[in-house]
Amino acid sequence: SIDDFKNPLLIRDYISDKSDYEKIIDLYKNKKKDKSLCVFNVTMQNHNPYNFDYVGDVKVTDFSVSSQVEQYLSLMRKSDDALKELITYFKKSDEPAIILVFGDHQPHLPDSFYEKLFGKNPVQFSREDSMKEHLIPFMIWANYDIGSASDVVIGNNTLENMLLKAAGIELPTYNKYVEKVSQTIPVVNVNGYMDNDGNWHNYGSDEPDNIKKLLDDYDILQYGYYSDTDKEKLFGK
Repeated sequence: SIDDFKNPLLIRDYISDKSDYEKIIDLYKNKKKDKSLCVFNVTMQNHNPYNFDYVGDVKVTDFSVSSQVEQYLSLMRKSDDALKELITYFKKSDEPAIILVFGDHQPHLPDSFYEKLFGKNPVQFSREDSMKEHLIPFMIWANYDIGSASDVVIGNNTLENMLLKAAGIELPTYNKYVEKVSQTIPVVNVNGYMDNDGNWHNYGSDEPDNIKKLLDDYDILQYGYYSDTDKEKLFGK
């Protein structure tokens, strides 16, 4: 938390990505040599709202935009610089290292900005448009060869599996079921799911029996996984 940082660089009253990543490096430097380190790290630098008194170095010249848009883009520029420093450090590490970077939704910017981009106001968005508001890029980088891929479309719930497989770790029982679900339902989010043909669906509306069964079992399994303290009893070792 913010209390774990001493004299961090703040941006808009938030811990900057630069100081955040430096904390990760510090944790890595101070771990026991025969131990691994896994950090689930949530950054705050770029979170909305974008009405802070912050002037960045990115300007939009193609068309008129609000200061909120330029603020967000400037923050993303800062994030790029910080990520470059993090990767540069772990490139030189003697131990294998993997970095997974992802988000959970696109930025909450003024409706007028999206209207200029998409030709319609967000209140006019179709179901597919609303689903795509949660479409974000992600990246898995390693300082050793894990292969390469591009234009991969998956749900956030399967990112963990992709990370574990890249690290050469066998999928636990729970993750094996997530993998099974993803073979039929490659993407799920708060609004609905996408099938293998790229079509978006609302939950509980037009689900065929096989999809409904997968989602119902997933719902029960997920509840148990996140609420039951005795996971070995529920899933085995």
